Amino acid sequence: MIPSDAELCAAAAAAYVSPATFVVSDIHAVVTSIGGLIVVAFRGTVPTSWRDWFRDIDAVPTPVMDHPRLGYCHRGFMSGAEAIVPMLLPILTGSFYLTGHSLGGALAVSAAALMTDLGRPPVVLTTFGASRVGVGARLAEVLAGVPGRSYRYGNDPVVEVPIWPFRHHRALTDIGVAEIDAIADHAISAYAAALTPVLDIVKA
Repeated sequence: MIPSDAELCAAAAAAYVSPATFVVSDIHAVVTSIGGLIVVAFRGTVPTSWRDWFRDIDAVPTPVMDHPRLGYCHRGFMSGAEAIVPMLLPILTGSFYLTGHSLGGALAVSAAALMTDLGRPPVVLTTFGASRVGVGARLAEVLAGVPGRSYRYGNDPVVEVPIWPFRHHRALTDIGVAEIDAIADHAISAYAAALTPVLDIVKA
């Protein structure tokens, strides 16, 4: 059974509390199975972790030296993905999905780009409230053949950072109704609540 976007959202939420399958410094990746298919969910920012916050704000546009096709990317996100992808590749021998929320979504995008450049693209890359990773069109070009969605709930402000020249690798899929408090729009629980009742539409 192909995992639905609601199930991928649940995996992204679980990554905050489930024991990590692989850990490199502050990068936590949780490997699970949905319907017999491998799903890798990256943990998002933990509010009490200064390492997570530092990675979020380490937004210097930096060339990915070993993967020049990716162009310039967010240094914090890409360096985190570069650290953990070598640990993931040996177990991802078949089809796999990548997901994550917030920082976890940005790490999923970064990891997908690295893996795609290595000839090992994910079957689906779906993120929730993820920040921008790439500068210009290079990252989008590498990931053009990878299906999935990049969700934005309401007026989630996290998807708008970093500002230009960073850009998303695909158009955002808007869901939910904006809250008075924009920060509430970023909560993974908001994404999960919005996706569950429209499961059939999302899968279409």
